Amino acid sequence: MASTLARVLWFVFIGWWLGPLWFLMCLATMFTVVLFPVGAYAITKTWQVMVLSKSPTVIVQEAREKSD
Repeated sequence: MASTLARVLWFVFIGWWLGPLWFLMCLATMFTVVLFPVGAYAITKTWQVMVLSKSPTVIVQEAREKSD
């Protein structure tokens, strides 16, 4: 997990625009029948992407493992 300073800087410079983009990409993923579970799981993790609670790639990998 990242330090508090790194998380604040992440949100200020990246998280505020990456969060809505992540959310929209999850919605687009949910329009496909096959990837709906991945999109539904990833949409619940939007706040973690915005505040760098976990790496976005880790969240995507967890979603793929959960859907299998």
